[in-house]
Amino acid sequence: MNRYFIITIGAGVAAIASFIIITLLNGAQSAPRASNWQLGRIDFATAITDGDAYRVKSIIKQSGEIHHVFINQQRTAVVFAFTPGILTTQGVLNNVKRGCKLQAAAYEVTEAQIESGCPVTGKQGILTRSVTFVKNFFN
Repeated sequence: MNRYFIITIGAGVAAIASFIIITLLNGAQSAPRASNWQLGRIDFATAITDGDAYRVKSIIKQSGEIHHVFINQQRTAVVFAFTPGILTTQGVLNNVKRGCKLQAAAYEVTEAQIESGCPVTGKQGILTRSVTFVKNFFN
């Protein structure tokens, strides 16, 4: 009886472990989470019409790993979310330029914007000030 009990417990543990492993492996093949997405922005030189907006949105969605596309016609900008490593903003821009003859440019963040954008690691950020304080304290 004791041997039968141990075999039953072992089979149950193996079944549960198999279920967990299969679930984890199938989850790895699912769509990437939003934390893995990157935002890209394309600015147009002039306001775009409804027809242009529809065409641009269609071209961007056909580019591949695009998750969301938002068009602001008044500000002449398109913002989209994509999976980095598979697509780039420049690649999507090239597709848009090929698909419709609009003057467009990729929005590029300046170094000053990057430095001022993070309250922790920016020039005046908490981490930067703390490291500077510790360096100056021991020098």
